[in-house]
Amino acid sequence: SGGIYLDPDIIFLRPIDQFRQPVLTMGVIDQATGIGNGLIFAKRHSKFLEYWYESYRNFNSSFWGTHSMVIPLKLSTIYSHLINVDKGHIYHPN
Repeated sequence: SGGIYLDPDIIFLRPIDQFRQPVLTMGVIDQATGIGNGLIFAKRHSKFLEYWYESYRNFNSSFWGTHSMVIPLKLSTIYSHLINVDKGHIYHPN
């Protein structure tokens, strides 16, 4: 619990230090899609990750994207103090 998770198709174009400071950082793909789970920076014992994990009790495999991207976006509005949501550098670095 804690560390850096990244999908194999993630490429770093700039230093990542700015994302490692908060308790947890994830990036918005867009408001319609949600928060991407392809890159997660988390401190040990992240409460946000615990809440997200608990949400999988209601997982529906027909709509996998709901728990992968939509639920984290909803949780980020409830627990905004537990997550840094990057809105433009992670998935859209320009």
